[in-house]
Amino acid sequence: MVSDPKNKDRFFRGTITVHGAPSDPSFGIITYNTVALCREVEVYQYDEHCKTIEKRLPNGKVRTGKSYSYTEGWSTCFSDSTKFADPKYRVNIAPSLETKTFYA
Repeated sequence: MVSDPKNKDRFFRGTITVHGAPSDPSFGIITYNTVALCREVEVYQYDEHCKTIEKRLPNGKVRTGKSYSYTEGWSTCFSDSTKFADPKYRVNIAPSLETKTFYA
């Protein structure tokens, strides 16, 4: 039986009979003749990158600080921007759905 933990990651050969159809109720999608339906959620967002910088002063002491940079793009991992150093990048909106797999 495939749901038995000892069969995890094992390859099976043969015919699969699907009883029922996997569906995603959030989108009203039903797939037929499939074992699973995968929903992958991505968010267009900013990501913060922090770099520690050191500057040697004329008196020999070292001053340390942080430099922040920001990139934007699609990601499956949400970045909580509420604590970003630069307030103008605190705009990421958490997705209302999550990545999920629906089985028959």
